Amino acid sequence: MVSIKQVVIVSALVSFCGAYKEEERVSCPSCMHVYYKVNKECARNTIEPDVCPRPLIPRFLENTCQHTTRTIVAKGLKNISANAKLKMTFIVRQCAMVPAGQTSGCTDLMALPESVRTGIMAPIKRLEKSWTNVTQTYQICKVLA
Repeated sequence: MVSIKQVVIVSALVSFCGAYKEEERVSCPSCMHVYYKVNKECARNTIEPDVCPRPLIPRFLENTCQHTTRTIVAKGLKNISANAKLKMTFIVRQCAMVPAGQTSGCTDLMALPESVRTGIMAPIKRLEKSWTNVTQTYQICKVLA
């Protein structure tokens, strides 16, 4: 038997979280483009979008389309060729859940928390052992629907 207290709690949760309507679902491309393994549709953002999963907690989380772009340029292969150059570009497009109320925009590497930057920079540290000059650009962009 269901008590009045249980009905009140369930009713409060439903009204607090709100009903999630199917038409509110966000669709985003889901792909990866790596410079040496060309996926031109991903690079041009012409991939057919997938419907994003429902937010875990509607009204607190919402879906967004996110793309991350990372370009690494290495010049001067140590002890082999001073003129050597390596350029790698990575693009990842996907759905992402963000706290409700966020705005669209991009975040550069230096704006990320130190712990996140350290993980992102790890491959660069390995390249610096073999190359004279290594630089990178890194940007995460969220587009709210």
